[in-house]
Amino acid sequence: MTGVRPTPFGDRALLVELGAAADVHRLRTAIAGADLPGVEDVVAGATSVVVITTPGAVDLEALAARVSALPISEADGGAGRLVTIPVSYDGPDLDDVACHCRISSGEAARRHRAPTYTVAFMGFSPGFAYLTGGDPALRVPRLHTPRPRVPAGALAIADDLTAVYPQSTPGGWRIIGTAHRAMFDAGRRPPSLLEPGDRVRFVDGDRPSDGQIQAIEGSATTGGAGPAPAPGRWVEVVKAGPLTTVQDGGRPGFAHLGVPRAGAADPASLASANRAVGNPPATAGLEATVSGPRLVFGRPGRVAVVGAAASVDGEEVTEAEAHPVPEGGVLTVGAARPGLRAYVAVDGGFACAAVLGSRSADTLSGLGPPPLSTGQRLPLGEASPEPPRVPPDRAHRPPGGEVAVRVVDGPHADRFPGGARSLCDSLFTVTTMTDRTGVRLTGAALASRGAAEVEPLGMVPGAVQVPGGGEPIVLLANHATTGGYPVVGVVCTADLPLLAQARPGARVRFVAVTPAEAAAALASIRYR
Repeated sequence: MTGVRPTPFGDRALLVELGAAADVHRLRTAIAGADLPGVEDVVAGATSVVVITTPGAVDLEALAARVSALPISEADGGAGRLVTIPVSYDGPDLDDVACHCRISSGEAARRHRAPTYTVAFMGFSPGFAYLTGGDPALRVPRLHTPRPRVPAGALAIADDLTAVYPQSTPGGWRIIGTAHRAMFDAGRRPPSLLEPGDRVRFVDGDRPSDGQIQAIEGSATTGGAGPAPAPGRWVEVVKAGPLTTVQDGGRPGFAHLGVPRAGAADPASLASANRAVGNPPATAGLEATVSGPRLVFGRPGRVAVVGAAASVDGEEVTEAEAHPVPEGGVLTVGAARPGLRAYVAVDGGFACAAVLGSRSADTLSGLGPPPLSTGQRLPLGEASPEPPRVPPDRAHRPPGGEVAVRVVDGPHADRFPGGARSLCDSLFTVTTMTDRTGVRLTGAALASRGAAEVEPLGMVPGAVQVPGGGEPIVLLANHATTGGYPVVGVVCTADLPLLAQARPGARVRFVAVTPAEAAAALASIRYR
């Protein structure tokens, strides 16, 4: 393989576009095996590789030079592991697929079982592998209307691809059978049964028992126990709020297996709250959307709140400052203002079980602890020594009114007249279809050249995707790890907290900057 030329993908990633899908596995294996400093993950796409770095940990130009200089031969990576998956061809769409292909159901099953497949890339959900190499005679379109629920273990096909759904999710692929192995288990190492480059054979197998089905259904939410909480240190949830979740710095390093990074949508505010109580910046805290929880403390502690008015036993808590809470004390967190999300830190942090190294609740995949519920008890870590008093950190106060965010050209900027600058021609409005996955904007539709979709590639937080309707979506912490919409630009990492705090109805203005200006903004981040 020659002529590897990485290009920037925002301010914390590189994109290498390749001419052939066969080169993807070799390059991904070579980069991942080189142990390059600052590299967080290497994500395969259909015909590309995205190298994701820890924010601010590496100079992208220098990293691009090192990637370009890697010796990569035809033998690199070789043939992936051969994984055998027993299946039953009993899916509800098998007869329709056979009818579409003008063959019998038995012949459709035989043709599907015959090839050896290859895991081209992963995404959509943890452990969801896109398999290529199937019989062309079985090429069928996706369902016109996706199912609201596809069961875990469903063996499905769409276009020229095959996949097994690792967990129950909505989906539009045609279900032709049931797989009898758990595709993803967070307590297993590695957690995903399949990885990019693996080869897959399907063989006849018996229908699983109810116990096996339950194991497959629950596999995506199991994980390690994590460190034991401090004895007697807990908070009880008296009122949960509309959506309050535990969040920390996220679970980097698993994007190549389809696992989102997750973590705080506004890590700057979480870090500010943690610093006030003496915790490391990425310690697990609470993220409250729209309005906050009411908590009773089982033991004395210190608390800090950023992004909302709060009180302890009726006494006002100054924002971003540590406040003592007595045993039995009640913390009440009000409405998030002026932004959308507020953050609560307690000395010692929240000690929920860690899943893949993180206590973050992933609202896309279901990994990590569930959202808070009334009556729940949350364990706390060991109380830390009282830190020196620090001035309130207001460097990243949530925005009010119009939000201005800096953006650089994305990998598909040439499809849009003016590239990322086309985003700067008008104001956009945040819609109600906004969550931890991404910020959906409405406004002047962007005109593009070419098809409405591109070959799927790895995604990064801040990527500005443009679906066929022309209205942009900016990806946030829980975005799927690969995507197939064109990316016109990438919002600077330093400005993502501003978008995460933008309430529905807020106006958003994009400001085009150079890669050098984006790098300088990244260097200013204080939440590491």
